[in-house]
Amino acid sequence: MKKLWLWLKSQFLAKKPFYMKLLALLAMVFLVWPLNQIVIHDTIPYYLDLQLQQAYEPWFNQLSVHNWDYDPNHEIHDYLCQSEAQAIGLYASNHGFIWNECLENHCQKHHYSYETISELDNQQAHIIDNQDYNFLLSALQKAHSPYELCVYHPVQYDEIQWFNQLKRYLLHLGNNYLYYRCVNKYLTSSSFLSCTLQLNEAMNYLNYVPHQIYHTKPVLHPLKEPVIFKIRIPQNHIGVAYLGNFSFMGLHSSNLHQVILQPNMQFYISKVSIKIINGRLINLFELTLV
Repeated sequence: MKKLWLWLKSQFLAKKPFYMKLLALLAMVFLVWPLNQIVIHDTIPYYLDLQLQQAYEPWFNQLSVHNWDYDPNHEIHDYLCQSEAQAIGLYASNHGFIWNECLENHCQKHHYSYETISELDNQQAHIIDNQDYNFLLSALQKAHSPYELCVYHPVQYDEIQWFNQLKRYLLHLGNNYLYYRCVNKYLTSSSFLSCTLQLNEAMNYLNYVPHQIYHTKPVLHPLKEPVIFKIRIPQNHIGVAYLGNFSFMGLHSSNLHQVILQPNMQFYISKVSIKIINGRLINLFELTLV
């Protein structure tokens, strides 16, 4: 690419007929223009975070709260939830993924996992109940988007739901897929959806797999290639919560710009394109929450 650019530049600067210089100039423009179009520069204004913090403060203040259980030695006994604030804290700090696995696999019975949460007790693991997601669901049903928002969601190891809904529209190209037939189709989420206001932060979670898998085998990128959803959220949509830097019973969001969407949300696919983000080719699905 560099050699081609230098050759075109030399042709433009050389003593050539005008039409030759014009052709070289046009080639240089067409060489650079597509690259500029598919490189995404991500910035989030500082004031947006402040506005969302203020807008969601009444929601935060009305969440049910309950202290964690402690034993007679004043050490934490378990991570079983008895309030909405506890459930949001577990999920936001990346310890509630068991709930999404449970929803994805339609678990009806109680299942307990053991997690070590350094913010509460970094000495030993304690149990989490897979049915405690109901507290999180209750909290999200009280929340709504105060403004129209644009958020990003990286498709992760366990999100087979998207492949199952789109597979009839996918075209095979070698070991990859073509996605253009997915445009104007709808998706429905079966679990909680973690999003972020910042594209760069979404990129950090493209390869995320928890250290322990409870119900599914880790499958990186169920759609075979890195996929990010760019989601437009209308104003006043129920089931949308911004976590910001709130403290949920001693736990904080691992992503300071995290937005959580409740299950059973429907999305309209308006566009699918390939973008270069931080030097990586990413399939960007542009969705609208309906």
